[in-house]
Amino acid sequence: MKHIMSKEYDLGIFDNIIVGRMSTCDIILEDLDVSRHHVGFEKYEGNYYVTDLGSSEGSTLNGGRLMPFKKQELSNESIVKFSSYDLRFNVDNELEISVYKNL
Repeated sequence: MKHIMSKEYDLGIFDNIIVGRMSTCDIILEDLDVSRHHVGFEKYEGNYYVTDLGSSEGSTLNGGRLMPFKKQELSNESIVKFSSYDLRFNVDNELEISVYKNL
C-alpha cells in the first residue's frame, strides 16, 4: 500500500470536501475506476459524515457498504474504501484525511 497524501481540513458549517477524478474536486484521484464525484465529506453539528455521491463502483465505510446519497457518521480512524484506494480519518478537532493506494 502506497501513501499518496495527508491533509487536515477545518470544516465550517456549510463546507464539504469532494473526492473524485474531476479537476473541480478537493481531492483528485486520476483513476478511471473512481467516479467524477465519488464521495463527499461534511461537518454537521460537530460531527463528520461521509456520503457516496452515486458512484458507479460504490464505497465502503469500515467494511460496510455505503448507500448512495445517505450520509454516515465518521468515527476516529474510520476507513472509506473504493476502487484501489483507502481513505483513513482522524476526526479529533479537524478532519485529517490520508489517502493510500493498494498496489
